[in-house]
Amino acid sequence: MERLRALVYWLALLAIAGSFGVFTSITMSREIGQSETPDGWKRQSRYQPFVSAKDRGKQVPMSYGWALSAYQSLFTEAPAKRLKLRAELPPQSEMFVSLGMAQPLAGAGILFKPGQKPIAQRVIPDGPPIPLRCTGALPVTPATGFPAHFERTATGFSVEQNRNKLSCDAQIGPSGPAIQSGLRRISVSKVRVDGSDVGASLDGRPGWWAFFGVLMLGVLERLLGMGCLVSLLSWAPLALGGPLTKIDSDWVAEALRVPHNTEGMFVLGTLLGACALLKSVAVGAHIAKRNPPPHTAHAALVVGTVCVALALAQGPVPLAQAVAFALVALGVGEAMLRWMLPRAKAPSGGAITIVIGAAVGAVLTWAIGTTQTMGALYGVLGGLSLGALVWLQIQGRQVRFYNTISLLLAAAILGCGEVAVRFSPVGPMWNAVDTQRGAGALETLIQQFDDLAKAEHRDYPAEGFTVAPPPRTAPVRVVCLGASSTGGAFQNDDLNDFFPARLNALLGPDVQVINQGVGGWTSFHVRLFVAQHLDSLDADVITIYLGVNEKLPTPVSFAELYKRWQTGDLSTPWTGLNRVRLFQGLRLMARGLKPGAGVGVVPEEMVENLRAITAAAQARGIRTLLMSEGVRPDPGIIGAYFDGMITVARDGPDVAYLDTATTLQTVGAKAFIDGNHLTNTGHEAVAK
Repeated sequence: MERLRALVYWLALLAIAGSFGVFTSITMSREIGQSETPDGWKRQSRYQPFVSAKDRGKQVPMSYGWALSAYQSLFTEAPAKRLKLRAELPPQSEMFVSLGMAQPLAGAGILFKPGQKPIAQRVIPDGPPIPLRCTGALPVTPATGFPAHFERTATGFSVEQNRNKLSCDAQIGPSGPAIQSGLRRISVSKVRVDGSDVGASLDGRPGWWAFFGVLMLGVLERLLGMGCLVSLLSWAPLALGGPLTKIDSDWVAEALRVPHNTEGMFVLGTLLGACALLKSVAVGAHIAKRNPPPHTAHAALVVGTVCVALALAQGPVPLAQAVAFALVALGVGEAMLRWMLPRAKAPSGGAITIVIGAAVGAVLTWAIGTTQTMGALYGVLGGLSLGALVWLQIQGRQVRFYNTISLLLAAAILGCGEVAVRFSPVGPMWNAVDTQRGAGALETLIQQFDDLAKAEHRDYPAEGFTVAPPPRTAPVRVVCLGASSTGGAFQNDDLNDFFPARLNALLGPDVQVINQGVGGWTSFHVRLFVAQHLDSLDADVITIYLGVNEKLPTPVSFAELYKRWQTGDLSTPWTGLNRVRLFQGLRLMARGLKPGAGVGVVPEEMVENLRAITAAAQARGIRTLLMSEGVRPDPGIIGAYFDGMITVARDGPDVAYLDTATTLQTVGAKAFIDGNHLTNTGHEAVAK
């Protein structure tokens, strides 16, 4: 029976090690392709606001090429006469290739889009592309891997693809080739410059190291006498490696708002962290139960102390200070044991268990990127408390105040973890005050519904309701409805800076334009406002400039939240827990497990809201202009909402659609303060 149990153990461990090894190789290869570059090339990224993976496209799973995420580029400064490449272009992606791209991005080349013919053009920073004069033609770009061969000519460059050739007249700069992606991810699997190949492929070495590492640790655990079942259970997180191979690690990191440069390693790091915690508990419990002899214990304590010091020294703590922290951790652990067993010498197994916990706490503190000494110290203390708690569960019968000490240690683990997170890069992102009071937060929604019901005009519309509409002063009256880009954003507090005031100046004395936008509003809010106040607005034309706020993250839709608010069932639960970073992280994780959840207004609901608004306006002889909201760098992330506007404009009389987003995209970065709020240049462009 014992042999059968051992055989099952080794077969299961082999399966776990194999699954984890494959996952490690795939993850490391993807990370290399997403963060590193071919030899002699560089990677450049443009400013890109937070965009969900659903919008920017799935990770190219099995190509192992040089992946380019939203608006990234690969370029080399060494001039080249010829460039040959192979790329994978997912649906709705694009790739711009130039033989001589000046930096910042400016140069002549070819734009490839799946399902469309390539376009020859010259791009300039923050301006519309300029078409090139060319002869010949290229076929429609396929989505699968396709080769393209670029070559310099006397008058510009030529491109050959599947025996089709396009020659263009253009000035090619002295710099080297460049490859740039659009909003969606692409993968460049092979690059050849002047006959020299630079490719990317699956690197199997990390997987073999992971595979043999798991097996060697398994052998060590068996030599220590650890039970088969306990050992396998502590390896369980690594068994998820195979099934998680197709999971987009970037998407998981974004869902949790993890600001780190190695998002692609996030799932791998999480599995390793979970396994390390389970292993520390399992090994610690085993050692605490067996209580090794003093000489073995002393050697283990020295090794554990060195591990704590090295892990701390990898973070924000200098080496000397890290050694001091490790010695303090050892001393505190020994003192804890002696206090719990006042009349007996502290067992060596307990000291080892506590140091193992401290080492795991130090490693996890380093892994989450703790940036300050205080965070590292609390991370070690949290691990130390975990080790003490494990030992306590084994030796509880001989410890006084067992229940009280267990509760105190559990509270210490949570408290130290909370402080360590606050000093890590994720701490500000999980800030309870910021996340709970922003647009789309429950407190904000309740306040918005209250303001709509009270209908009290404000001095500034970002405070929850519109400014008081002035008396009519012209034959034609235009009322501008919308959110913060229309009625006041946080960047300034002067409504004369926004496009309604500029439109009023452009149209002259025969037209009066008034601003009735409110920061944070969506088409649902505008629908409620119009239903109650359209007559008092005395409008001949209304404009609606919306888009971004429709995608605000909310627990359920705005319509459902409003129904709950009307019945008094909308409240702010967990007020105390909302101040805890760890709780905020769990909330983000739960939301991230359900892709697409928590959108305030889906495109279909926006269409219903706009149809209700335009129907009310038509009944009063009022014309409606629907305007797409500009987004930097690519308004395509909310394109479904613009399609809804077009549908409403097409189906309804006296309703028109203005593609403002494309106009602002043509103006470029100088139109935007951030992802969607406008500068003076942007407001002028909208008004014109």
